[in-house]
Order: sequence, then structure tokens, then C-alpha cells
Amino acid sequence: METFSRAPITEALLDIQAVLPEAVDTARLLAYHDLVKDRFPEKRDRLSWSQGFHWRVGQQPEVMPVAQKLEGYLFVSPDKTKIVQARVNGFTFNKLKPYETWEKLSQEAKGLWEQYRGLATPVNVSRVGLRCLNRIEIPLPVGDPKQFCLLFPDLPPEMPQAITEFFQRCVVRDSESGSLGVVTLTFEPYQQASTVLALILDIDVFYQFDATPPDTTQLWQKLDMLHDLKNRIFFSSLTENAKRLFR
Repeated sequence: METFSRAPITEALLDIQAVLPEAVDTARLLAYHDLVKDRFPEKRDRLSWSQGFHWRVGQQPEVMPVAQKLEGYLFVSPDKTKIVQARVNGFTFNKLKPYETWEKLSQEAKGLWEQYRGLATPVNVSRVGLRCLNRIEIPLPVGDPKQFCLLFPDLPPEMPQAITEFFQRCVVRDSESGSLGVVTLTFEPYQQASTVLALILDIDVFYQFDATPPDTTQLWQKLDMLHDLKNRIFFSSLTENAKRLFR
């Protein structure tokens, strides 16, 4: 596959969802910072919120208080372009723009995962995933967006052809590997002074296990496979007009 000098990826993330022993809690995960703070000195809490409703027959629904829960921590690099997450349900490595190569991302994430694995001692892994958010700046004016991206639908000729808002999401399954891909296409709201149409192509590919040992070699074989699937989706979605924008 071609490598672009100006890749449109604004964020790439590698995610591993894992089941940890009951004894491993957020206090234990905080020690992960000691392992990575030379490269990721900033610490942030990873929080989740939930809220529910309580119904009683013949009464108005009762709104329950918002519950906040600490799930783990995010550790951020000095230049804010890298984030590693250590959570009670898994591990994530985020790489913000500029994106370089899969080999570089994969190698760094593998080392960080090994440190997480040594500390958190996961029992098994339920999911591995790779997600890439692409921002494709199409020069204006543009008559037909399909000159750049083949995922746009064909509108009936009787309809007005100027699309002002657009959102499309589809889920595809790779029959060979059993992996899934969630492909989302939209564009940022047009700004009056803008000279480009900012197209957002979000590709999220993942493989779900019933339960598998947290063996790094096996997981990275799956991630390499997912990277190939992500590339197939990306390259088949775009035309040569779009690819020329990245060279």
C-alpha cells in the first residue's frame, strides 16, 4: 500500500479490551505512571458517568442521581500528541497528528502494552481494535463529492444536489477473518470563508474474541490483520483525486 507524505489521519488509536483479576483496581493501575512518566508525565483521571430512572406504577419517573466512577488513568506526552490509557477494562494508545507509519505506532504501543500487561496481569482479552479518523480537505468549489470519495450516495436527479449536511454509517464484515469495520462518513459544517470542504472518514476495525489469553504475539497478529483491513477500506473509498491531496 502507498504511504503518503501528508497522511490525512488526525488521530489513530489502538485498543485492547481485557478482563483483569478482581484484585487489580485503579489504585494498582496508578503505579503504571511510574513505568511511563519519563515519556508521559501528565496524568488525568479517566471517568465514566451513568444516570438512570426509577419507574413506579401510577407515579412519575424518578430521575436517579448521576453516578461518577473512576475507570483508570490517561497519561499524556509533553507535546500532547500521544496518550496511553490504563483502565480496569483495558488499554489504549492514542496518536494524534502528525501520523507517521503503522510500524512506528505498532512498535510503541506494543512496548506500552507489555508494561500494562506486566502490572495489570489481565486474565483474558475480549476485543482488539484499530481506529483512524481522517480529515480530508477537498478544495472548493466541488461539483460532485464522488470525484473524491466513492462512499457518497447518488441522489435522484429530481432532487436538489447541493448537500448541506451529511452523515452515513455502515458496518461491514470481513468474511475471511471475521473482523468488523464501522465506516462513518460526514463533513464539517461549511464556514463562509472556508476554501475547503472538510470530509471526515472514520474507520474503526476490530476483532472480538469469546475470550483469549493476553498473548502479545497473537494479539499483534490480529492487529496487523486489522491494519490491512483498515487500509483496504481507506484506499477503496477514495479516488485518485483524493489521494493526490496527500502526496
